[in-house]
Amino acid sequence: LLSSIYAALASPLIEDSAQERVRLLKLAIAGLKRDSHDMVHRYRALAIAFLSVGDSVGAESTLKDLELYCNTSQDLQQLEDVRASVFMNQGNFKEAARCLLNRQFFWSTPGGVSNNLAVCVEQLGDLKQARENQRVALKEAKATGSLFLQVVSLSNLGAMETKLGNLRAGERFF
Repeated sequence: LLSSIYAALASPLIEDSAQERVRLLKLAIAGLKRDSHDMVHRYRALAIAFLSVGDSVGAESTLKDLELYCNTSQDLQQLEDVRASVFMNQGNFKEAARCLLNRQFFWSTPGGVSNNLAVCVEQLGDLKQARENQRVALKEAKATGSLFLQVVSLSNLGAMETKLGNLRAGERFF
């Protein structure tokens, strides 16, 4: 019960400070039994919180700890979106894209993975493919009603169209 309370308090919707979220999630993990099915989700949240404070080393270390709690190859595969985020924070967009390609992520926000893939592909220099990935992200965000990802996708599409020289098309997204 205490672990669930700490995890709830660590939600970005409740706690603004990423540093405090890291502290609360560490307490949430410490409050779980080692065989708890919640361990994987708490460690995922902690890795993401570390990225929020700019600590990619802490996030990477947390991912290694997290792997110990994955009992199946499917569980391990579900970590690849977080691993991709670590790579993105390190500027390693090629490895991040490799983590995101051709995978289904059941624990991720719909549109989030496609958005991150679009950013990686754009950073690797393929604007047209990035635009297609971003369109997929927008479609997924609309389907689930995620206003935040819709706004991110629309602004990214506007920037991409502008970079491609399609100024009028870019205007529509801003």
